[in-house]
Amino acid sequence: MHAVKARLLIYMLHVNRECRKPEIWSARELRHPVASSGPRYPATVTDSPLAPLLPQAGLSPVEPPDRLVELVETTLREAIVSGRLASGAHLSVPEIARQLGVSRTPAREALFALERSGLVEVRPRRGAVVVAGGRADLRELFELREALEGMAARLSAQHMSDADVAALQVTLEEHQAAIDADDLDAHVRLDQQFHQMIAAGSANQRLASSIEQLRDQISVLVRVNALRPGGMDEGVLRAHGRVARSIERHDGEQAEIRLREHIRAVFRFMSAA
Repeated sequence: MHAVKARLLIYMLHVNRECRKPEIWSARELRHPVASSGPRYPATVTDSPLAPLLPQAGLSPVEPPDRLVELVETTLREAIVSGRLASGAHLSVPEIARQLGVSRTPAREALFALERSGLVEVRPRRGAVVVAGGRADLRELFELREALEGMAARLSAQHMSDADVAALQVTLEEHQAAIDADDLDAHVRLDQQFHQMIAAGSANQRLASSIEQLRDQISVLVRVNALRPGGMDEGVLRAHGRVARSIERHDGEQAEIRLREHIRAVFRFMSAA
């Protein structure tokens, strides 16, 4: 019996030198090895059938960790920008994890991402809070917005197609209808839509992403002011119309000038609150 085991071990070592490709042997084959045309390497000993593939085993796909962080970040971002999480609100990692049904790791990573986008501040001994700011912060944000959106308007005049310009006109008409109906929610939505269309029309994704991030920060600081009486009038619509007409004429210089004027006017209104 010992001699058989010794011969088998020598045979296995010889095969290991000749071939690295694994193959499954049954216990019966190990007890009675036979010669073959090629080398064989017994990587696994089993009398059981091969395990089924994952889909056959009935397992469901799970969310990748990075995707889970993105979902938590998006949920918190929407709550912050909408005002459901107000400026200065404390953001507890355990509470976020409990409410969203996730572990603390994606909740913590989502807060770090929101801090990088300027919507959350991490303060010593207090943790994470929704960003807040005064008049100086608002001025800095609007100065950046004026520069970035002015550039987007100039580029849009170069890149927007006739169909894109027609879509801008449709948005202006819907905006007029919202103002006539005293529909504040539609007014806010269509105002944002107009600016988003110009950012997208710039054909510069990095610029559009920077504008969107900046707009979220501004929304947090001025949301209450935007909802106060007198915050909705046709002055905004007239300014949008001047920008749209400059883009339609493919006059990038005038489009940038008109949009910069509009952003400065919005800042004056907001800072006067």
